[in-house]
Formats: sequence, structure tokens, C-alpha cells
Amino acid sequence: MSFIRIEGIAVTIRSLEGISAGAPDRAADMADRVAAEVEEELKRGLMSGQLIGRRSGALASSWTRTRTVDPPGATLESAVPYAKPQEYGSHRLAAVPEHARRGIRVRAHFRRMNLRSRGFLAAAVESVRPRLKEIALGGGGFAG
Repeated sequence: MSFIRIEGIAVTIRSLEGISAGAPDRAADMADRVAAEVEEELKRGLMSGQLIGRRSGALASSWTRTRTVDPPGATLESAVPYAKPQEYGSHRLAAVPEHARRGIRVRAHFRRMNLRSRGFLAAAVESVRPRLKEIALGGGGFAG
């Protein structure tokens, strides 16, 4: 599972005009708006072929967003098993089950998996970073 947790924005909340530091519900709303923007960036841009090829669309459609009040924040996560290796890369032995290839039985075996990091989630976060204050306050953006 691959995820990003947006939390701990109390300092940011205090610095924004007209927002009380003791407003966890408002902070959770702000974090949820930011997570929604990151999710949109993932789906519209980075997973449409820019950083990651798209075959079935399972990874792009697998993201779920959860808003939390205590602590104020939001979680954006994917349950597909290959999200984490795609994000961070993977260099390990992988088990390959028995299967048929061109009608010939191939026994179960191990193979080295060398998957370079795609960094699609980090790239989505970086692309919305310049607009964080605007998004958090509810202005502009894809998911606004």
C-alpha cells in the first residue's frame, strides 16, 4: 500500500488570516482539500502517461481519501499491491508462480525485480506545493 498523510498543519492554520488555531474540524477540511488536489493531480496528469504508463487504470482509480479530525489531517492511499514499488522502486527477488508460456509449462521460480522509482505521488505533492495556501483556504484548483 502506498499513501501520503497530510497532517500537523496547526502552525500553518495559525498563520492563515481569520482561522483559529483551535479549529480541528476546519483544519481537517483544509487537509482534505489539499489531499483532493493531490489526488486530482495524480489522476489527470502523472498517471495519464507522464510518469507511469497506463494499462488498466487500476492504480489511477484505486486512490481513497480519508479525512481525520483527531489529529486534523487527511490520508490519500492506494490498496493496489504495486503502488509502493512504483513510487519508491524495488530491487528484490520476486516469486513467479507456475504458469504456461506459449503452451509450455514453466515451473515456479524466483527472479530479480529491478523497478526504478517513478515518484508519482511525490511529484503530485510537489506540483501542488506552490498553491497550498490557496487550496487549503478553498480557492482554485481542480477539486477546490
